[in-house]
Amino acid sequence: MMKKSTFSATDTAILAAFCMFLSVIEYLIPKPLPFMRIGLANVPILISLIIFPVRGTLLLSVLKILGQGLVNGTLFSYIFVFSAAGSLSSSLMMLAVFHLLGKKVSLVGVSIAGAMASNIIQIALARQFIFGEAAILIAPPFLTIGLVSALILGLFTRSFIKQSAWVAASLAGNAGPDKASTASGRSDPYSRFLFICGIITIPAFIFQPDIILKSALTIFFIILASARGKKFKLLPNLLMAAGITAANLLTPFGRVLAEIGSLKITQGALEAGISKAALIIGLIYISRSSIRKGLSFPGRLGSLISLVFYYFEKITEGEKLGRKNLIAKLDEKLFSLSEEDSSYTETDLESAEGRFQVRKYITALLPMLAAWGLLIAGIIL
Repeated sequence: MMKKSTFSATDTAILAAFCMFLSVIEYLIPKPLPFMRIGLANVPILISLIIFPVRGTLLLSVLKILGQGLVNGTLFSYIFVFSAAGSLSSSLMMLAVFHLLGKKVSLVGVSIAGAMASNIIQIALARQFIFGEAAILIAPPFLTIGLVSALILGLFTRSFIKQSAWVAASLAGNAGPDKASTASGRSDPYSRFLFICGIITIPAFIFQPDIILKSALTIFFIILASARGKKFKLLPNLLMAAGITAANLLTPFGRVLAEIGSLKITQGALEAGISKAALIIGLIYISRSSIRKGLSFPGRLGSLISLVFYYFEKITEGEKLGRKNLIAKLDEKLFSLSEEDSSYTETDLESAEGRFQVRKYITALLPMLAAWGLLIAGIIL
């Protein structure tokens, strides 16, 4: 395959949105260390090596780092530093191996090199700031997990690239129109205000320590998203919450509440599972309720960020990929996103600009006020 010398905002935004989505999936998997990563979000980076020039992959890596911090709720924590250092070192290593060694190393080898770079950097940070000399004890399992997961992800990505019609179309410049100019036209002020309110809501929601209040906020975000016309299906969300909670019960800690055979259900693990479930579902619905057609920011970078969140919202509300015929379904999803109309019409603009509705703007403030109000109240009381 011959790589393009340029890259489109559409392809970049779609792959960045998938990085965010895969980060959400990875968050569901319990891990002994909070900064440990299997590396699911590296799959779009590996794909970008084939279809983008160096600067395109670097831009995608930056968007991946920021997206992971936002959707995993780690942007304002030390975990973000570990994740950012690992992701950046991984991307740089994969770029170096892919471009300098060329055909001497397969995409699987590139994936393994990136994972090893990421893990070594994170172990070094853990030694410096958390574990000290004891970090040497976590190194063997940490590196082993990284090696195995990188091998599997590299094999999957290689198979996907060989079979993907979207990758072939992207290389030929036919995957879809470049929507950067479309999205960067006249702005819809309400869409921008709604998005900013959603972003400001996130840190207060993340740092809410009370499980009951966090769960109540999650329900509130779901209701708000539904009121704004976003789809909500009860069963998938219940299954997601149950899966996250059950997975966390496998690492028990705290007071034992019950025993089912050899499994001990502990208060600490149960609370951690419920809190994680509320957090991940709440973040998804903050995103859904805060993103609408017409979202645009100044400049080409602003337009690209708008597209990333737009596609992420489309991925999370769309049909789940499932494990059967995964490559074909993923290819189909990429094509459908490429054909999505993320622009807005003159009628939309006239409605937003010509009829200023105070009530809409007050409603946009509700999640932010609720999240910060409950957080401050909890701290004071």
